[in-house]
Amino acid sequence: RLYSMQTDASTQVYGAKLQTALQLGPGTLTGGADYYNRTWDAVNRRAMYFNYRDLAMIPDVAIDNLGIWGAYELPLTGKTTLKGGMRGDLTWVDTGKASTTIPAGTGKEFSGISANLQLTYTPTKEISLFSGIGRGIRTPDQQELFLDLPGSPAWRGNPGLKATVNHQADLGIKYATDRFYVTSSLFYSDLQDYINLYQASNSLKSYQNIHASIWGAELGSQVALPSDLFLRATLSYAEGRNISDNRPLAEIPPLRGTLSLRYDNGSFYTELLETLTREQDRIDSGLNEQTTAGWATTDLKAGYTKGGFSVSSGINNLFNSMYYSHLAYLRDPFASGVGYKVPENGRTFYLSMAYRF
Repeated sequence: RLYSMQTDASTQVYGAKLQTALQLGPGTLTGGADYYNRTWDAVNRRAMYFNYRDLAMIPDVAIDNLGIWGAYELPLTGKTTLKGGMRGDLTWVDTGKASTTIPAGTGKEFSGISANLQLTYTPTKEISLFSGIGRGIRTPDQQELFLDLPGSPAWRGNPGLKATVNHQADLGIKYATDRFYVTSSLFYSDLQDYINLYQASNSLKSYQNIHASIWGAELGSQVALPSDLFLRATLSYAEGRNISDNRPLAEIPPLRGTLSLRYDNGSFYTELLETLTREQDRIDSGLNEQTTAGWATTDLKAGYTKGGFSVSSGINNLFNSMYYSHLAYLRDPFASGVGYKVPENGRTFYLSMAYRF
């Protein structure tokens, strides 16, 4: 064997959650605590002329997270409701092995407070309006902190990363009748210490904290037609900006929409779904991103339910289109840093059956 490379990876997640609710004054208070542990170990094995070398690509990293949270829902009037919540998180990260860049037992600790407030106003039975503000925390994962993948370029984590803090505002409206509904929403996020994949040099890719913003909008609708037919449509768009470097934010998906026609009589259903995306030409030149062409796929599915028995089947990408999700090549290691794109699945068949006692 002149040259070969493979990666053996394993991960495990377990956790627990406690939750309670009680009536407090005119509103309802809910609260609880949760915990999870996630481990991720990946070993990269390379062979050159029968000489094997094992590298700790992700050095058996364990993340422990403990969260305590509470939320309160208060009816202000018969048409207005105020909801608020707060959560505190403590996170510990430890490496069980050494890599070429960090020793075994390297540890990190993160802590943060998240909160949200949402006001909902229902002037009529058909119309509902909402607005909200919130603060959220995301700690870096094992790959972003401790990845170690030699190559050209090499791809390494950054143990000095901070947790991302997201301040977000939302505004939305929903109109619904017995046969028709439409919902739309708009959001804006200001992201401090956003974790961004970047080209550190010609020979190295890594992660950095930057100041970024993302805004976006979503639209969804359904019309109930005669003969148990339903016409559905969705549209979503997001646009990100790397404020620190004054350029488009990396890895943002393009405009995406779906259109489907479904027959559903309560026991049997069949659905034809079309998914379409626009070309994505807002790219991060500093990361050597490339424009991704738009695409469209067609899916067909059907199912039947009777009593506790159900069966469903379908065909995804019915016409076997060749297409790429935006930036499918950036998250190596398949591309080995060269920039080849990884295509999505071609025509795929599936069948599932279930029985519920």
